[in-house]
Amino acid sequence: MYISSASYDVFRRRSEATSLPLARENFELLPGYRVNQIMLSRDNRAEGATIQRRGGNTDSIIRGAKEVILAAALHTLVIMQRSGIGPRKVLEGPGIDVRVELPGVGMNLQDHPAAGSAYGWAFTPEASYTKS
Repeated sequence: MYISSASYDVFRRRSEATSLPLARENFELLPGYRVNQIMLSRDNRAEGATIQRRGGNTDSIIRGAKEVILAAALHTLVIMQRSGIGPRKVLEGPGIDVRVELPGVGMNLQDHPAAGSAYGWAFTPEASYTKS
């Protein structure tokens, strides 16, 4: 299922999560958790994930009965590489077992400029630069 951002009023919602079908029995949203690693089967299909509650230090394992969908806006590259998915040279450096060699993982990495922090700036005329 794909939910287009154009399908709802973006000025009334602060999060994509508020528009998701939370009443479905085969859907569970886990806010406040971080995915550490994708659990792969012997034939390299995603079976589940190891997750950690924000601020916690214990991993939990979740499994999907049919499908596992990872929808990460940030840190997708890190999650894939921790799971053994990516370029062999990159994975073998820190000792990660290569599960799926995909040389393109991380090669087109770009910053997410809209995912930064918001700052307030105060301008005081006394502190402004004046040419002497």
